[in-house]
Amino acid sequence: MKINLLIILVVVSVLSFGQQKIEITSGNESFSVGKVDVLKATVFEADRKHVEKSWKKLLKRYCSSVKVKSEIFADDVLIKKMSDNTVDIYTKINAKTDNVVEIVCAVDLGGAFLSKSAHPEKFKVFETILYDFVVDVSKEAIRDKINEEEKIFSKLDKDQTKLLSDQKNMTNEIEEYKQKIIDNEKAIEKNLKDQEQKKKEIEAQKALIIGLSKKEKAIK
Repeated sequence: MKINLLIILVVVSVLSFGQQKIEITSGNESFSVGKVDVLKATVFEADRKHVEKSWKKLLKRYCSSVKVKSEIFADDVLIKKMSDNTVDIYTKINAKTDNVVEIVCAVDLGGAFLSKSAHPEKFKVFETILYDFVVDVSKEAIRDKINEEEKIFSKLDKDQTKLLSDQKNMTNEIEEYKQKIIDNEKAIEKNLKDQEQKKKEIEAQKALIIGLSKKEKAIK
């Protein structure tokens, strides 16, 4: 029953992840600079610290200054595909559940924040960057979990192999013991016959000695 329940849980988990789709949405969020236009996405199967570390690493490809306080702030970010001018990026990373993290980005173009309606081409560039990041981090997090689960699987498999080996050894021992019992039973049967024969030999020997003793006494 426990094994069946485990299989059901694993199947449900795999199927539910298969229904998870990476989407970039837009909206408004409050940052230290006020309520501004943002891009949002959900990272699956990763924890907040891992997402934050990976996002800072990505930002440092485009700029040299990344600060973390109530939010992640990247100053003078140069994304050439988007513009020859630098931008400032504000990011919040919020843990929704143990395996779901939301990333919210606000891009200051200098006088206006990036929005889908006002800056469609630039929005598309940053949307692609964010999408690729979320996909990569989600897959990376899953790969890490797979590696951990494979280690557990390997140990379980070794345990199972040892159990099978122990069973085989014990079965062989039982067969050896059974054969030993059969051999001993035969040996006991022969031993009993040998004892009877030996008793007869002893009695005959006693009779011989008595007879010889009588002969000795008869000589006068």
